[in-house]
Amino acid sequence: MPGKYLLEDIRTYPDFDNHKSIHIFADRKTNLLAIVAIHNDDLGPALGGTRLKSYISFKEALIDALRLSAAMTRKAAIAELKYGGGKAVIICDPKDKNPVLLQSFAEKINTLKGQFITAGDMNIDVNDIEIMAQVTPYIGGRARFC
Repeated sequence: MPGKYLLEDIRTYPDFDNHKSIHIFADRKTNLLAIVAIHNDDLGPALGGTRLKSYISFKEALIDALRLSAAMTRKAAIAELKYGGGKAVIICDPKDKNPVLLQSFAEKINTLKGQFITAGDMNIDVNDIEIMAQVTPYIGGRARFC
């Protein structure tokens, strides 16, 4: 039925590659808007960094998450890891990044119950990882391991 859905059908996007799941997280109180794309978790939890970027549009952020999560699946396979691929993007101007936002994102990661394990990526450094690690165990790249 045309017009039935408010959002476009993301399955028609060129970067959609039979992704297992796509999660959209929003929290008005902390100004969080984030996407976690899980491409594959056949061999184990999806691994992928979290990128924080000021995107031109939500669609641009979604396409980035789709593309990068599929790439993470390929990287894990090449490295023969027992993990799948995923990617998270936080839609935010880097100058607006703050501990409350990062902890809010980490709380959302917990709702995935270990399906996705994240680490740093663009504009997410080891200090940010330590802030998120106060809230979620599903994180890598901590300072004590660097």
